[in-house]
Amino acid sequence: MLHWSDWKRGMLNFLMVKDEATPVQHYLLQRVRSDEPLPETRAVEPDDVIDTQGRVFFINLTVIRQAAQLCGAGHLRRGPSNSPHEDLDIVSAFSCSTLPRRSCRGLMS
Repeated sequence: MLHWSDWKRGMLNFLMVKDEATPVQHYLLQRVRSDEPLPETRAVEPDDVIDTQGRVFFINLTVIRQAAQLCGAGHLRRGPSNSPHEDLDIVSAFSCSTLPRRSCRGLMS
């Protein structure tokens, strides 16, 4: 979600966060509670990261770890893709009800 008004009860909610170190096309995903529109205050997955402000962030190691468990010995990792087979690319994604405005920052020299 881009805005707190996008929060939905009972859903997996992440707040899209940018900071000075975040590349233009990337967002940090802050965990938000599913029972009320408040930030999560504890790690949910073993790979979650808690920053110095107490914000809990989901990181892609969780997806990689889960894909490796599902794929077993045949797990292949290529960029954002996790796959059980050389001829198949599977990229995990989250749905976003509101898309961020496109930025041209960094595209022009």
